[in-house]
Amino acid sequence: MGTGPLIPDTFALAARCHAEGKRALAAGNWRAGLAHYEQALRLRPDFVEAYNDLGMTLQHFGEWARAAQCYRQAIQLMPSFAPAYNNMGNALRAQGQWAAAAAAFEEALRLQPDSPEIAFNLANTHHDQGDLDKAVLYYRQALRLRPEYAEVSNSLATAFKEQGLLDEAIAQCRETLKLEPDHALSYYNLSELAAEGRYQFAPEELGRIKAILASGNSSALERSLCCFALGTVLNKQSCYDEAFGYYQRGNEEKKQVLQERGITFDAEAHRARTDRIIACHGRSYFERVKKWGTATDLPVFIIGMPRSGSTLVEQILASHPRVFGGGEIGDLHPLIAHFATKPNATPLLPNIRAARKVAADYLRNLAFQGQGACRVTVKTLENFLHLGVIATLFPHAQVIHCRRDPIDTCLSCYFQNFQNVDFACSLEDIGAYYNAYETLMAHWSRVLPLEIHEVRYEELIQDQEAVTRQLLSYCGLDWDERCLAFYETRRAVRTASAIQVRKPISGRAIGRWRHYRSHLGPLFRALGRSVDDA
Repeated sequence: MGTGPLIPDTFALAARCHAEGKRALAAGNWRAGLAHYEQALRLRPDFVEAYNDLGMTLQHFGEWARAAQCYRQAIQLMPSFAPAYNNMGNALRAQGQWAAAAAAFEEALRLQPDSPEIAFNLANTHHDQGDLDKAVLYYRQALRLRPEYAEVSNSLATAFKEQGLLDEAIAQCRETLKLEPDHALSYYNLSELAAEGRYQFAPEELGRIKAILASGNSSALERSLCCFALGTVLNKQSCYDEAFGYYQRGNEEKKQVLQERGITFDAEAHRARTDRIIACHGRSYFERVKKWGTATDLPVFIIGMPRSGSTLVEQILASHPRVFGGGEIGDLHPLIAHFATKPNATPLLPNIRAARKVAADYLRNLAFQGQGACRVTVKTLENFLHLGVIATLFPHAQVIHCRRDPIDTCLSCYFQNFQNVDFACSLEDIGAYYNAYETLMAHWSRVLPLEIHEVRYEELIQDQEAVTRQLLSYCGLDWDERCLAFYETRRAVRTASAIQVRKPISGRAIGRWRHYRSHLGPLFRALGRSVDDA
């Protein structure tokens, strides 16, 4: 039976439910708002604005797929409704569907070309994809539409930094601070440039950072950024005790930010996960799946701990004309997660058919990103957790394990302002994560039917050419002198080492932990080591 024509009372009641939903959301009652919007749509199934608002409410609960469906329904009813295209872009972007998100934002911008917010969203989507040239284009468009848009200005500075345009990055950071003198993220970005000798803070700028930190108006995120900025500057000035104090407070503030986002690290749960991976991937497993794999040497997986020299290794490889540096484009987990048998269990491939499908999907994306290169690097470091799956899918893949002195590695993690790394906010958690990583890598060395090539950071610094030749040989690549001049290679680098790889190799970070020896008792205890023996 059809719904029949809408009568005025029904129309008015739907509008009243929609208005009640808006009031509920304004009061912070998201569940009530959700119920009101759903009721409005039951009364009036062609209510475009209610579909759009219901979608935004579902986004609040992380229900991105349902939200996107609401926006599609709104667009079907009103193809010229720009807000629905914009919101659908946000929902698709949150699901990692960047190409579809970009298409949605492009249509929204076509319909509403004077919107700086939509141009900003489109720029961020291209940034997510690593297409920094297009990102810069749309950041500039957003700034033309709203010259005082400090968040866009800072994002443009970040894109310049990742492109290696460091002078432009500095100038744009300063422009951001003209727009918003207390912009903590701009000060942090400048501190990273200062650490590499590309910027010098004036005393009044450092005073301003301290004033933001002392202000009762700053958020935990802003305080964290200020602390990391000051720690970085003081480390550069060899004021090690004072620097450590700021790093310590910065991590405490960051931990609060991550907890508010629902991001926490449970050392026992992580160790249990490592134990399950080991239990599921013994020699009998690899014997069972040895014919499941797809023959390809396209992917080169770079794994290891963060801050272990992996960006440097990838930059060296990406300087070879036959290699595309893919960065963190190769996260296997979304492709294999649906095979997991229980929450946090090791994702298992149930049969050869499933393995071949996952491999085909993965290689299709990798080949598209690689633009015809014969090797594509995948620098998703935590893929060391998935080496069992990688060996199953790609028995001829190259795996490069980046290693560095454990204490330098762990301390560098503590000093780095990672956005979403759950274990890096405390020395104890970093030590626990490192121990589990070492245990798992020792297991892989015993059972994995793949040759893993190890690159030690200190050896690379000491003899760059010899280690580079070994690296290229392992990857089946001819020698190319450009790999020694890696710092001249123009490519987007979107990691914490984006600035460092624009310079020739330096050993100044080797043994840095010794300056902080007196503060590292918790780390040494977590690693089962003695400070006195180091």
